[in-house]
Amino acid sequence: MVAELLSLGRVGFRVQAPVSRSAPTRADIACFVGFVLRRPGELPDAVLAWLDEYGWLAGPYARAADAEELRDVPVPIESWASFDQLFAWEQRAGGASTYLGAAVRSFFAQGGRRCYVVRVGNPIPLGTPRVERLRLVDPLLGLRRGITSTPGDRAGWRGIRHLHGLPEVSFVCVPDLPDLLGADPQPAPTPPPPAPPEPVFEECALRELEEQRAEPVPQVGVARMGAAEYAEWAGVINGIARLLKTTLREVQLLAAVPLPSRDEPQDHAIPRFLVREFLNTSLDGGRQPTGIGSSFVQLAYPWAVTPGAARLPEGIEPPDGILAGVIARVTLLSGAYRTAAGSRLEDVTDLVPRLSRADFAMNDERDRGLTVLPDRISTLGWTPSGLRLLSDNTPALNETYRPAAVHRLVSLLIRCARRLGETLVWEPSGEPLWDEIRRLIEGLLETLWEMGVLTGATSAEAYAVRCDRSTMTDDDLENGRLRVEVSFTASAPIERVTVTLAIDESGQISLLEPLTAAA
Repeated sequence: MVAELLSLGRVGFRVQAPVSRSAPTRADIACFVGFVLRRPGELPDAVLAWLDEYGWLAGPYARAADAEELRDVPVPIESWASFDQLFAWEQRAGGASTYLGAAVRSFFAQGGRRCYVVRVGNPIPLGTPRVERLRLVDPLLGLRRGITSTPGDRAGWRGIRHLHGLPEVSFVCVPDLPDLLGADPQPAPTPPPPAPPEPVFEECALRELEEQRAEPVPQVGVARMGAAEYAEWAGVINGIARLLKTTLREVQLLAAVPLPSRDEPQDHAIPRFLVREFLNTSLDGGRQPTGIGSSFVQLAYPWAVTPGAARLPEGIEPPDGILAGVIARVTLLSGAYRTAAGSRLEDVTDLVPRLSRADFAMNDERDRGLTVLPDRISTLGWTPSGLRLLSDNTPALNETYRPAAVHRLVSLLIRCARRLGETLVWEPSGEPLWDEIRRLIEGLLETLWEMGVLTGATSAEAYAVRCDRSTMTDDDLENGRLRVEVSFTASAPIERVTVTLAIDESGQISLLEPLTAAA
């Protein structure tokens, strides 16, 4: 938080508020990973205290030099002013600002209240050849010489791998991805001349007024994609989603669909191209790991015109930061289990490209009753009441998890179950422990049912919790694993959801396929 200036007569001093701790069950916090310059100057005491408390300045995992530069360490941000104080987001060689800065600005403009920023490094000049931009993808993914770190290897946490140490984060955004993976950018199209000002009567001025000049837009266009670039992009999205699915199940990737090349025939057929190539393939399916049909991914389209994008190529920004802010606002006001569809878009003045009726009519080839936009991709669009988020969906193949609110509800339950596992990990496994876990989870579900999150005339219809000998095998018991089977019916037109939670000896929570009753 930016220091507040207080004044007492002729004496002025600043009070630097400490970085507040997050409630462990918050579900609105995002993490942005990307490239931006560190603004010169001393770090605020509150940020230094936070970095020191979490072991980045001293201790066995200290990175004092990097922490002073805010390089590849997580930084808590609670307002746009705080981000602006720490990072020179508006500076990039080539006369442009940064995609990371625009995304964080939109997050707070839409109603977000807290996020983390991982500055992987400085932004490269606008118009850098693609072969050089591709080298920056690995640092975003936390790869060093192609080697990944494990959740317990804090010394190896880089890029998005810092999520292993941020248990309160629910969403991750990597807004630089389209720019890094896109084809070599072409010159920006010539913008239409601004409309002449309306003639009005003004009082005579004593001096000549300065002419208002528009913000200069970079002469390089957006790094757009053809089929080959989209395949590489889908491969990166697939890799991030598989990381979340295996080790970070409480986190969801919010990603912008890149813009297609102008000379490609799919300029207005991008929904059909995506569903044929990527959306109807699971994370583990296909000959190449490019499937993104998973609820761990939420795609957003089209791109947006915002004040923060004024000095970006073509004056537009990817919509992932906007989507993160809208979801955060709805989560704070109504709950993580409420859909964000229909929410108004603050500070957005236009969309690129303008979607046509034909774009919305392209059906999902797997299910003819669905359309790609807006049923598989979260879509921004115009309505009679202005710009709104038209849908809040994931590309999941399982229609139960297609509404993004259902994925967020399951993530919330996993987060709460993890907290329970941390308090009970040292208890001996047996029926007393099973009864206690069942009671605690039933208490959570009862609260959700009373709030209207779960549907059913009675609580027995709304949910069921099983934790007994029938949910565990002999191998589970011998290896310290505990399984809880939770079934619930969310307040949405979907099927009943069954989730099997496994708690191992370290207190880690994982989701497993439902186990048939033991003989």
